Amino acid sequence: MMLDATECFADIASMKSVNSILFSAYKHKSTLKWIVGCDGIGTTWDESISDAYPGSISDPMLTAVTKILDQIPFGFAVEVDKGFLIENECALQGII
Repeated sequence: MMLDATECFADIASMKSVNSILFSAYKHKSTLKWIVGCDGIGTTWDESISDAYPGSISDPMLTAVTKILDQIPFGFAVEVDKGFLIENECALQGII
């Protein structure tokens, strides 16, 4: 499975507490974030697209919270971008 997180801009919330949760330091805007997985030929399916999370969540935390790695069979591999540090979560699932 290939994994990547994607973000979409969101309206600025009128409540500062909500806006601080949605704010992405990387994008410098309020965002919503999803993690998406696809197979080797680029096919996605319902369970490979997570629910939306606040833009302030990190990619490794998003991976852990969504439990998307549970869909990968033991001994298989996951491919991610450089800097998407999920080796510890993968080791717990028995995947590379």
